[in-house]
Amino acid sequence: MVRKTLSALLAAAIFAGSSLLSPCGMSAFQLSESLVEPMDAYAGYFLEAEKESGVNAVFLVSIAALESGWGSSKAAKERNNLFGWTNPDGSLTRFDSVQECISHVSNKLSENYLQEDGLYFNGCTVEGIGKRYCETDAWADAVKELMIYIGGEDYADQK
Repeated sequence: MVRKTLSALLAAAIFAGSSLLSPCGMSAFQLSESLVEPMDAYAGYFLEAEKESGVNAVFLVSIAALESGWGSSKAAKERNNLFGWTNPDGSLTRFDSVQECISHVSNKLSENYLQEDGLYFNGCTVEGIGKRYCETDAWADAVKELMIYIGGEDYADQK
């Protein structure tokens, strides 16, 4: 059995079985080292959003990476929209900046998906969010794989 450091064990204990409202515990440098260009430059924005909304930064980055092809999508490049976020009429939302996009989406995830009285609440798990955010099982699996890639094995047991 491989021994984990005390901090890794604490991080795993805090995150395992908990909601996606747990802090990732990473610095901006650590998070950026796990990301692909151009998203590595946004690590600080994801951590600011985590502090503001309470939504785990690794989870936020994972959704953004999946939805935008690591920031390479047309929506990301032309609309600062890393998440494929849409307007009520179904059109893609245009944000003034990537920072605004990350802040907006993290707050909406917190309010609507991760609060028991939220409009789309279905539990505080990747699968629970996926049932309303993107109605395919493959989405949740892909997000969880990215969470492990970005945040390490502490995210392997996230439901």
